[in-house]
Amino acid sequence: ELLLTRIERVQSKKSLGGMLAHTFTKDQLTQRVAAKERELDEGGLFTKELRDHLACILVRHYDMTYEHHCSVNLTGASAEEVERHKAGCQFRTVMCEHEGCGARMSAYRLLEHDLACEHKCVPCPRECGELVPRRAMAHHADGPCTMKPVRCPFQSVGCAQQCTQGELRKHLTEHTQQHMWLAVSRISAQEQLIQQLRQDAADARERAKAAAEESFALKKLVESMRKEHDVMVKQHKAIETNAKRTDDRLTKLGHAQGSSEREIKAALNKLIGDHMQLKGAVEASLNRER
Repeated sequence: ELLLTRIERVQSKKSLGGMLAHTFTKDQLTQRVAAKERELDEGGLFTKELRDHLACILVRHYDMTYEHHCSVNLTGASAEEVERHKAGCQFRTVMCEHEGCGARMSAYRLLEHDLACEHKCVPCPRECGELVPRRAMAHHADGPCTMKPVRCPFQSVGCAQQCTQGELRKHLTEHTQQHMWLAVSRISAQEQLIQQLRQDAADARERAKAAAEESFALKKLVESMRKEHDVMVKQHKAIETNAKRTDDRLTKLGHAQGSSEREIKAALNKLIGDHMQLKGAVEASLNRER
């Protein structure tokens, strides 16, 4: 990791790190290094001890600001001085002390790791008094934590008591009688509601039956009115036909009456003419006799 960081910093320089950084991306380089490690492990040509020794040399070579290795030069120091320094050096290798972790790091990174270690046991945020590994805290807080807020099982029948999971058993024991009264009251109310619903259902059935009978009667009435309407339509058509026939007969009768009047008038005129002739002949005869 340190080598990759150093390579990124000296990308513009003409060095081995710069050439690698220009040739491969960081992800590609990481994959190639991992593949090479597997190859060396399988072949037994480059053991982990040798790789670690080489890594130390590379770190000392590239970590110019001593961010990742110790700046103390122990050349010429006694064995006692070396051991004393190693015991307190911030870059000494240490292991995480939390059970199940096993992470290895420099001593100066131990605090940073400790603040985020998933295996470290920390106090429950609900203040139940339990120490729980960070990775299991969500399960604990939403599961067996005694301080987790819970609802009373009798809340549905009217119990409004707020309690925690640890207090629930005590609450149920101390309020058994109240819970029973609440349950009985709710059962009684439900029975009354059931009776009311049954009565409403019976009334609804009666109304439905009456509505069905009324609907049947209306259908009969409509059918009867439809038949009467058909009869009236037929009668109306018959009346129209008879009226037309009567109109035709009256028209013919009117024509016939006109002809008869003309004939009677001609006969009357002829009779008048004959009468006048007879009257003239009588008068003439009387004059001769005188």
